[in-house]
Amino acid sequence: MPVSESKRRNNDKYNMKCDYISIRPVKPVGERIREAAANSGKSLQGFILDAVDRQITEDEDGANIPSEVLARSMEWLKKHGHSENEIVDFVTFIVRS
Repeated sequence: MPVSESKRRNNDKYNMKCDYISIRPVKPVGERIREAAANSGKSLQGFILDAVDRQITEDEDGANIPSEVLARSMEWLKKHGHSENEIVDFVTFIVRS
């Protein structure tokens, strides 16, 4: 059944707002992703977008600061005369920021 002109225009308008990102996981990984999406009750796209958004939020929130970065920062602060309390305050601030 052909799509009406109005429907096609609305689809085109919506698609203009969207980005297109393609992923090509190997089949076993794709199967795991599909299974996880189904188990969560989400569509595949919704599941992937939620997972990506969660990762971006964690990265922005500092939850994924590499431990070596924190260790080097703590060494630098100690070397430059900062107290243990100041170092703990710094690390707490960085992780919570």
